[in-house]
Amino acid sequence: MAIPLARSSEEAQLYMTLNPCSCGQARFPADSMLLSAGDEMLCRYATACPDCGQAREFLFRLPAEPEPRVSRDQVWFGGEHPSELIDAGQWMWVAERYAGLHAADPRQLAPGELPRARADLTFAVAAMDEAAKFVPPGADGVPESAIWSDRGREEYRREPFRFRRSAIDAVREAYRGELARLGQA
Repeated sequence: MAIPLARSSEEAQLYMTLNPCSCGQARFPADSMLLSAGDEMLCRYATACPDCGQAREFLFRLPAEPEPRVSRDQVWFGGEHPSELIDAGQWMWVAERYAGLHAADPRQLAPGELPRARADLTFAVAAMDEAAKFVPPGADGVPESAIWSDRGREEYRREPFRFRRSAIDAVREAYRGELARLGQA
């Protein structure tokens, strides 16, 4: 089996969270180690599950030429190409979960909750940006071939219209608008 490509440590961490232990524990406080395999660099994450003790290990290829980050202040999962680890449906599922963690109206947030709400909504915007990378140039939406995980297929079955370019763009803009409102609070 080919070793999957992780475009960034953030993408690898999210992938591990999306693939919990058989006991259901999604936290993965792992140690990482860089390895060399021929002319490829690999990153190995390993630890025991904090709940059941089962050994967990993930191995990822690293990009031959890392793509530069736009800004250190932004959530960044990878460059201009779509993920090979996380499919379009998973990105949309992640975005929806993070966007829904807090009230959109800053007046409804508890004292001290605003920074976390901004961070979670920034994460949601970045996840939608990743989902959008799966829409080929000139296409109306995400092709089914860009949805390979069980969770991604379930998202597509549940609401296939969300995978249209126009819907992805509308959700991204809505999240950005919410983020702007939180930024003004």
